[in-house]
Amino acid sequence: MYTRCCLLFACLGLTACGQMAIDGEVVDVSGAPMTGARVNVIGTTCTGLVGEDGHFAVPCPPGSYTVLITNSNYIEIQKDLEAPESERYDLGKQVMIAIPSSKGLFLFHDNGYESMNDAFLTRTIVNGATKTRRYCLDTKNSTPTNLAPGSHALFDNQTAGWRPFKLDAEGCAYRDERNAQNRWEVTYKDKPKYEERTLERGKKVAKMELPAGDYFIAHWDHGFFTPDPVDKHRYLGYWLHVAG
Repeated sequence: MYTRCCLLFACLGLTACGQMAIDGEVVDVSGAPMTGARVNVIGTTCTGLVGEDGHFAVPCPPGSYTVLITNSNYIEIQKDLEAPESERYDLGKQVMIAIPSSKGLFLFHDNGYESMNDAFLTRTIVNGATKTRRYCLDTKNSTPTNLAPGSHALFDNQTAGWRPFKLDAEGCAYRDERNAQNRWEVTYKDKPKYEERTLERGKKVAKMELPAGDYFIAHWDHGFFTPDPVDKHRYLGYWLHVAG
């Protein structure tokens, strides 16, 4: 009778028989319940589904865990949890973001991932005492994507690659020159730091901290800027203007 009682309580997601329960709520950006989303405690057999009201309760032995919430066509959520006692641990409300269906690099804005405005770098070469190259923003043909300072999220859906650069006072992302050994030597390159996580093959999420300033996210292919097919001296990407 005692064992049967314990199993019943565990199935109901209640803390009994030395178990704890992980509780939470999962919704989309509109606040609608993500019914059917799966909740897995990585490295265990503890699992559950989000109910019709958006809530879940997963019983599991006490421990240190990573909770993974997944649903088809949505970006997964990972949450680390310290649960040393036989009690309830509430993960709170978790919001799932839909994955863009088209390929490209997207910026999270207004509760969803959106395309950024196209922008270009133009290469100029100066043949002086030292041959120099400058890769600077083509302001006449570029439209900024305006942002506030802070942390910004990106979603990479099967791009060839990308790299962020901070533009200098002259609007340049990159400069180099020929050195005494006749090799190109970088004289300016300031790349913001970012964290990147692979969801599945070809799909990544990234988070980047951007103080006030101007930035260029370049399409990146074969180890360098991706040229515009129409103009080989112009390079493709996005101009981010972060107002102070």
